[in-house]
Amino acid sequence: MILLLRTAHYNLAALRDVYLHTNTLAALANLAPHMHSLSSLAAQRLVSLFDMLARRRGSKSLPLTPNPPTLSPRAPGLALRHAGAPARPWGPRPLTP
Repeated sequence: MILLLRTAHYNLAALRDVYLHTNTLAALANLAPHMHSLSSLAAQRLVSLFDMLARRRGSKSLPLTPNPPTLSPRAPGLALRHAGAPARPWGPRPLTP
């Protein structure tokens, strides 16, 4: 467990190998149901890894809007969206002449 956590942490900090990172996180995910009574070192490394992942993910994600979600005018009752967000960002592009 500690070995996988150290490998994932080092990979995030120095190597940045996507294949290694995917496999170490997959192994940790497979071990998750069997983790009982972790040592303090393993728990600290796990929290540290999640903190590093959250910081990396947070810097690349979009900022949250302060507007509350509203019902979409195109499909009332079906989909919630944030005010100011496009109703269908995945729709086809309009044809330009």
